[in-house]
Amino acid sequence: MVAKFLQNLTSNFSNFISKNLQKQSNLITIFSEKPTQIA
Repeated sequence: MVAKFLQNLTSNFSNFISKNLQKQSNLITIFSEKPTQIA
């Protein structure tokens, strides 16, 4: 039971991290594309 709880916790945590990393990379691409659009 404790093992299952920890497993769920770690999977939720990794999903959360991957989503945040995806958001950050999206922001980075947006910022890197902006200068070319302006110029």
